[in-house]
Amino acid sequence: MVARALARLGEAEARAWMAANNVPPPLSLRPNPRHPAFGELAARLADEGVRTAPGTLAPGALRVLEGRPARTALFASGAFWIQDEGSQIVPLLFPPPWDGVSADLCAAPGGKAFVLATGPMDAPSSSPPPSPPSSSSSSPPLPGRVAAFDLHPHRLARLLEGAGRIAPDRIGAVAADLTAGVPAAGASFDRVLVDAPCSGTGVLRRHPEIRWRLTPDRLAELAALQSRLLDAGYRLLRPGGWLVYSVCSVEPEEGDAVVDAFLERSGAHPADPREHLGGAADIAGAIDARGRLRTWPHRHGTDGFFAALVRKPSTERAVE
Repeated sequence: MVARALARLGEAEARAWMAANNVPPPLSLRPNPRHPAFGELAARLADEGVRTAPGTLAPGALRVLEGRPARTALFASGAFWIQDEGSQIVPLLFPPPWDGVSADLCAAPGGKAFVLATGPMDAPSSSPPPSPPSSSSSSPPLPGRVAAFDLHPHRLARLLEGAGRIAPDRIGAVAADLTAGVPAAGASFDRVLVDAPCSGTGVLRRHPEIRWRLTPDRLAELAALQSRLLDAGYRLLRPGGWLVYSVCSVEPEEGDAVVDAFLERSGAHPADPREHLGGAADIAGAIDARGRLRTWPHRHGTDGFFAALVRKPSTERAVE
């Protein structure tokens, strides 16, 4: 791993990356823009003994400086959930509006599905709370519903417990191995998020044991699985729909290589999310010249993520 980092990053940055992986990660919160406490969440958390500061990358995110947010009444009421800023950003690559129905593959424990079900934050956490949803046309529209797919039913049960607090009746769960085939109702989703299993080299500070068990052969195995899941997700996507592929890995075999091969065999169109991110300049700074998101613990203070946005042509060809 050191040799790979040196070859890709150079000595100074490789040292910085490795040092960041040996420091406990920050605890970050994603405020729920549909909750009545949204506009004053930081102040109300302080009343419950949790001191926070604004996040460094994800719009509206809060970083915990002191206290135990999961023990607060605000957490129990669904005012926020715990999610690294790098993870929060991934669903934001989808262009608005977030209507229709989204599919989140490998969805548990649910953070990205919660973002899709509650919608992007158009205002920082210090702004006035939004009006509660109603039939009035002046109220902000709710985002579409989310189908959360995962291989493991017990993990989906945990996701649904969180969804009951955060986005009641907006997330449905489907236990399925999509590498074995896509359900008959495929090609029906407006958006598909493929957050694939990976080596986890972007979350070494959270899972330090990874550095002792990862091998080059394992990277190849994971890339093959990621490609199968990406193909399955693409089959679930309606013509003209959007797909985001993401991994919490900084390895090129799991990022650019998987996406480049997919684009070649599928005919999907690569897209640059900077075209719709608008004022989220910090996120745009983490997107490279090809329109692909890359976050790093030593550069951004977040977990390491790779993500790419693609669009399915209105007239598609079959994935080979």
